[in-house]
Amino acid sequence: SMVVIESLHKGNLPVDDFLKVAQETASYLQDLRQRYSFERYHFFFSCPVPVAFMIGLAFGHYVDGSIYNYQRDGSSYEEVLDLRYLRKLREGCQIYYTNLVT
Repeated sequence: SMVVIESLHKGNLPVDDFLKVAQETASYLQDLRQRYSFERYHFFFSCPVPVAFMIGLAFGHYVDGSIYNYQRDGSSYEEVLDLRYLRKLREGCQIYYTNLVT
């Protein structure tokens, strides 16, 4: 199943609208989630990463899924957030990074 959600400001979303767009999108997705059950969710965004992150936070910590953002250079999508990672953060699990810049 696939759902396409578009903003009225295609290609140029004002910073002041980030929160509103994220809230409305997350609300719509929560409604769908209540009506239908899926094993894993995949969100493909062509939007600023902060908007994708806010939608992921609002969508929930206890579902499996990934958020992908459009990468103009390679004309493809790249995973920017795995929702399981948010769950681990929320539950206070130790997360170790192997590529830290010191």
